[in-house]
Amino acid sequence: MLKKLSHLSQLSLLTLLVCMSSQTILAHEMNESHDVASKISKSTAEVVLPNLKVIKKDGTDVNLQAELNANQIQVVSFVYSTCKTICPMTNQVLQKTQERLGSDLKSVHMSSFSIDPEYDTPERMRTYTKIFHAKDAWQHYSMYSENDSIAIQRAFDIYKGDKMNHIPVFFIKSPKDVKWIRIDGLISSEELTNDIRKLIKSN
Repeated sequence: MLKKLSHLSQLSLLTLLVCMSSQTILAHEMNESHDVASKISKSTAEVVLPNLKVIKKDGTDVNLQAELNANQIQVVSFVYSTCKTICPMTNQVLQKTQERLGSDLKSVHMSSFSIDPEYDTPERMRTYTKIFHAKDAWQHYSMYSENDSIAIQRAFDIYKGDKMNHIPVFFIKSPKDVKWIRIDGLISSEELTNDIRKLIKSN
């Protein structure tokens, strides 16, 4: 009984932490097309995906390479559920992007990978994604181990040693392209949507 209560308390705390970030999210939304967008940079990146399994929020595991090599526009980000600064804003960008895409969302696969495998179980990620109204096209993944998490972060060249040092970064790619487009900084959802639509048209 105590374990059950403790588990429920942890989930409640997770929800509370994200809700506490609402003011930060709102501030980002208000400045999304001005200050934030002016600080982004874009480059191309070669990514060699490790051959390992990741866990979807429904608890099923899938092969990472198969997930990110599907015949869809890929959008990748990195988050963790107890983060109160960058992650809520990253998720806000993706939440608005999925809304802006409308019917084009069917051509897109959005992936957010946890960089806190010890805490971010599939159950916690399910709770987390509901806060941002993630649709089926936007999947949040848990990891089987710290080593798997590090391997994925290193593949995308974003590993900083400690989760507290992570940076806001997005990756997008068309199925026909070899290289990814790397976007450093909190891009506006409007610009990210436009970038994705360009890839859809060229695919």
